[in-house]
Amino acid sequence: MEDRKDVVVLNQENVKSLISNVEVESQKTNEKYEKTKKKLKRSRVLNIILAIFLFIFVVIFGVGGFILSIIYKNIKPHFRALMGDVYNVASVSQINKENIINLDHFTQKLAYVDDVVSLFYYYDKDNKKIEDEMFKGYVKALGDRYAEYMPAQDFEEFTRTNTEGVYYGIGCEVNFDKKSKDCEIVKVYEGSPAETAGLKAKDVFVSVDGKSVKGLSLEEIVDLIKGPAGTERKIVVYRESEKKNVEVTAYCGVVDIKLITSDIYEGNIGYISISQFTGKASEQFIEAADKLMAKDIKGLIIDCRSNPGGELQTVCEMIDYVLKDRDGRYTLNQEEQIFEPGKTLIYYSKEKEQIVEAGYCDDNHSIDIPIVVLTDYSTASAAELFSAALRDYRRAKIVGIKTFGKGVMQNIINLDDGSAIKFTVAEYFPPSGYSIDLKGIIPDYSLDAAGVEVEYDEQNHIVLYEDNKAIVFDRDGVIIEEREIEVSTGSEIKKDGKAHVENLKIYDEENKFLDEDWFIKLDDKYQDKQILQAIVILRDQIK
Repeated sequence: MEDRKDVVVLNQENVKSLISNVEVESQKTNEKYEKTKKKLKRSRVLNIILAIFLFIFVVIFGVGGFILSIIYKNIKPHFRALMGDVYNVASVSQINKENIINLDHFTQKLAYVDDVVSLFYYYDKDNKKIEDEMFKGYVKALGDRYAEYMPAQDFEEFTRTNTEGVYYGIGCEVNFDKKSKDCEIVKVYEGSPAETAGLKAKDVFVSVDGKSVKGLSLEEIVDLIKGPAGTERKIVVYRESEKKNVEVTAYCGVVDIKLITSDIYEGNIGYISISQFTGKASEQFIEAADKLMAKDIKGLIIDCRSNPGGELQTVCEMIDYVLKDRDGRYTLNQEEQIFEPGKTLIYYSKEKEQIVEAGYCDDNHSIDIPIVVLTDYSTASAAELFSAALRDYRRAKIVGIKTFGKGVMQNIINLDDGSAIKFTVAEYFPPSGYSIDLKGIIPDYSLDAAGVEVEYDEQNHIVLYEDNKAIVFDRDGVIIEEREIEVSTGSEIKKDGKAHVENLKIYDEENKFLDEDWFIKLDDKYQDKQILQAIVILRDQIK
């Protein structure tokens, strides 16, 4: 038989070999298939993971962007302020850039915290409240006792009170004792809801609408009391004169604050009380002074007790109305030519040790009769400047208690959502250059409203001597020490060996006028020995 190379002889061994080869190839194919399946499976998992990461990224980016937009909306005025736009605060070149918060880090951290809280916090959160509290925290962290963040509603009320002299509430002035945490009424405004409800001075708040005020801050107590017109408040106060709690119902309303009140006392002595140096106070002061001068008064008492201060422009206008324009004792012969020679200096201010501003008299008006200014430890800020400026030019004597000691100025920066921030920007000084801040002004005649002589220790604390006890007050009027003192056989208090400056007080038992009708009438009517002291001083100067 002829052999043919293209013919395969299929014997048993060939078949086995062929089958073996086929199985090997099949196995290889299966392995390739399995590898492909695994690759596809891994690819799908990776795609799913990628999709999940992409989704999370989009969510975080979206939420973060939303939060950043909120933050930017609220900090945008800050940047505009830095650029000198709108607020004219400073330019970027004047700002210490190392002193600026790292906003990139801040916003990233805030976004993360907000994401976590939004995902896992059990209760609902109030984003607006959180935003306001964040800014309050920022301002509080400055360590500036006069700094404040005011949400839109609070700033609106602040503006209305300071420009129009009205606010929504019950109409009483309170004092907060920082030691006992008691909130006491010191003044009830005439015709106010508080007066209608029967609240009185010296009442101490116990509860508002069933909620105890014990342990609350002054701001928290005020927030409980005030409200829109017509809001009913069930108020419980402790009345010392009756030794019991008294409950009243008061309705919040528009309270018209009388910034200026006036009177004429016996001896043809005028009296003007200034409650605040805000709003229309300067207009009302000028009007009251003109009416009194038209009645030919011989002396004038200006009462700045319990006056917390106010606006610089307002107090300058009132000082200007009293002082002459050309009294250059504080602007002549200055080493640094920073003042206008010959003019009557009202105040000057410093920023970082550099004098940046000064105010002068220029209204062509003055009041040329003897003046006494009344002060106490609630006399602060603009009221202290008013008292000091008049005494610096020897136009007034001061009677009362050492003043509070606030000699720094604040600016209010309006933000574009209606809120505002207030913080200290400079220190101001009366014409003599005396630093009021943290020191206060010691009167020429130091006595309290009951006629008790007041003295001051080496730390400038107020000291009242009662029987055999010395009571020491800090600058906020809080008792910080009570100590026993020695009394000699002549009932004279020993001053612990310290230098004692004799008080200029002239109201004492040796004054012959104590039996005169005018004095007895005033003593019976007012029970205010500081006013009596002022009248004695003025009558002596008039004669």
